[in-house]
Parts: sequence; C-alpha cells; structure tokens
Amino acid sequence: GEYNGRFFLNLTSFTTDNSEFKIEEDPISVYSSHGSIRINLSDRITEEAELTILNLAGQMLFIKKIPDPGYHEFYPGLKDGIYVVTLTAGNQRISKKIVIIN
Repeated sequence: GEYNGRFFLNLTSFTTDNSEFKIEEDPISVYSSHGSIRINLSDRITEEAELTILNLAGQMLFIKKIPDPGYHEFYPGLKDGIYVVTLTAGNQRISKKIVIIN
C-alpha cells in the first residue's frame, strides 16, 4: 500500500570523494598494564602537559606534570576499576577512559 506523509530512502550505487579529508593521528595513546598507566604523547604536544586521573564520580585521584612528548609510565596506586585519564596541554584537553586491573 501507499504511506502518504512518510519518508522514503533512496539508495544509489555511486560514491563520493573528498580528497581533502585526512585522518589525523591521535596525539595521545594511553593504556594500563598491571596497575601502571602508560602514556605516549606525540610530537604535536609541544607544551608541558598535565595528566589527571579521575574516578567515575569525578574525584581527582592522581595528578602529574609531563614536561615533554614521548613515552611515560606512572604508578598511581589505584584499585581495579574504570577511570578517566585527562591530558591538558595549552588549549588542548583530551580525555580517555581506561580500565585498571592490577
């Protein structure tokens, strides 16, 4: 039957191209391994960064300055659980969710 007043979906077989679209590398890689927090900052982070770890209730549990890009490892002494890691550098703020299992 006919459904007046409804939308319809029109599918075609052609593709579009956007040659200017570029996928940028994530400036921070963060993960947990045996209770440690491991962070790799790309060279795009040019200013001193501040790392904070919050629990899911928003309580700040750990804070540390990171002076330069590269690989960094921290032992915040946190219990098993889900946490939010936030890196602030200049006008950039990046947050990632991690799971810590000791």
